Amino acid sequence: MNLRRRILWVAASLMAVIGAALWALRGTDLSLEREHPVIGRLVLPAARASSAGTEIAAAVAMLDEPGRVSATRERLSQAFASATGETLDFGLGPSDPSPEIAPRTDRVVELPSAASALLRARDNTLLIVHTRTPGAFATAGRRRGWLGPLAAEVFTSARTLSLAVSEDTGWFRITLALEFPDGAAAEAALGRLTSASGDYGKLGFVAQPGYERIARQTRLVVIRLDAPVAVVASHLRRR
Repeated sequence: MNLRRRILWVAASLMAVIGAALWALRGTDLSLEREHPVIGRLVLPAARASSAGTEIAAAVAMLDEPGRVSATRERLSQAFASATGETLDFGLGPSDPSPEIAPRTDRVVELPSAASALLRARDNTLLIVHTRTPGAFATAGRRRGWLGPLAAEVFTSARTLSLAVSEDTGWFRITLALEFPDGAAAEAALGRLTSASGDYGKLGFVAQPGYERIARQTRLVVIRLDAPVAVVASHLRRR
């Protein structure tokens, strides 16, 4: 995919919101019976308005247990087509006994604050995902060529990963927030990612000046990937 890669530092907006959320903001309640390695929400009006909404919804299945990806993809596609209301919540993941796709339940599982902040910080968000198994996300991304080996290595070292997909004028903006155990680990991860800056074989990233301090203070590395909606849809369909 022809991606424009960059790490964002927006101290007055996105990073400030996410950093504050780790300590202050309450998470978002998802309609799920129990915790899962991967939890998230599809925002149905925005996703259905997108020309690639169906592909984005089905792509969530890639994060499930490998042996049931096809079955989960079908369940997600059916739920996306038939669900009523504003949102479709899901829970799945490696070693999870069974996925929950748009369950009918009064019980709730809280989407952690960093993921909730991503959801609130972006306009026209289609999808939010949070995982406590970043290694599984890195494996899926590496297999499909979305992540280089260096990025996959760094993602695997994170404690949690949150992902938001929003759409703006024919482009998808994919924002990832990698949370690390402490500031030193976050700063080291940022250093590793930017060590291959400009190396498109390794998919290195570029950070704005001063981002090291922000990463250290928030324990987060936030990455933004921009890609044409048509390219994303085509890529997902043929894989």
